[in-house]
Amino acid sequence: MPSFSIDGRPVTVPDGATVLDGARELGIEIPTLCHHRALDPYGACRVCLVELASPRGGRLVASCAYPASEGLEILTDTPMVRQTRDVVLELMLARAWDVPVVRELAARYGVTQTPLQKKNEACIMCGLCVRVCH
Repeated sequence: MPSFSIDGRPVTVPDGATVLDGARELGIEIPTLCHHRALDPYGACRVCLVELASPRGGRLVASCAYPASEGLEILTDTPMVRQTRDVVLELMLARAWDVPVVRELAARYGVTQTPLQKKNEACIMCGLCVRVCH
């Protein structure tokens, strides 16, 4: 059972768990669109990005697909995470402006507009429907 930290708070999760599982264990909200607990991790939407801290500098990982391992140091609310999440949400708004789940999630994180040309498609490319059917 790996032990690691999220935002400075220690957490231990079962083998095979992800960083997102650890965050949920601690009650830390990380947004997701392509994640469903009944399906294998996918990491397509990239909304769940978090920062993996390391001595060489932080890097972004998809928390829903990144395996929890001993000693990880995860940060969920850094400038890099917030800025990247905003860009991902802007891209989603540009693709699927009228999809309620996209609009609601974007608004929750303060993204209400995009400077990009809007396509207004219904599919947000999360892969849930395809994975459920398989």
